[in-house]
Amino acid sequence: VTTPPTLLDGGAIAVSKNTTTKLLGPDGKPIYEITSDARRVMADDRMELRGNVRLTFARNGVPYTVTANEADTAGTAGPTGEEQSTVVFRGEVRMKGEDGFSVETEEGTYFNVEQRLTFPGAVAFTRGQLSGSGVGGDLYMDRSVLWLYDQSEMRIAPAAGGVPVRVTGKRIGLAEADRYLRVEEGARLTRD
Repeated sequence: VTTPPTLLDGGAIAVSKNTTTKLLGPDGKPIYEITSDARRVMADDRMELRGNVRLTFARNGVPYTVTANEADTAGTAGPTGEEQSTVVFRGEVRMKGEDGFSVETEEGTYFNVEQRLTFPGAVAFTRGQLSGSGVGGDLYMDRSVLWLYDQSEMRIAPAAGGVPVRVTGKRIGLAEADRYLRVEEGARLTRD
């Protein structure tokens, strides 16, 4: 009599270590690649990624890399219908673009269809001479727009050195492509 092995995780349909998932476009170039130390594929098509999670993708011709301690994915979307629809990153989340833009937070959710990253907690960013922080935010990647929703601060360093400008307010919106900055509620601009 053979006894079937005990299933260690009743919700998972596949468990693997040191995983890489790569989706190629019609031209054979990668649309995205996601790696992790461990992956559990759940019966409802969700994936739980744990340890050294790394997602690489491009938006508007700019390559981006997101790293985190863990991530959960749900749904599919995109032109192929095989891209992850939603990815929730947790723990030491860092997103860096080859255009010099970077974001750091403890949790962020990427919505593929909207090309939007949302940050529920403290978030900090840098982009060239600009840097800032706040609590809660949204990054609209298709329009290069960043909103910080509370306790917002932005610093603008002069190109040739000199005295930086500090901008504070409840909310700050930065539309890089359209070259404007909007500060709401308690707007203040200071320079030493």
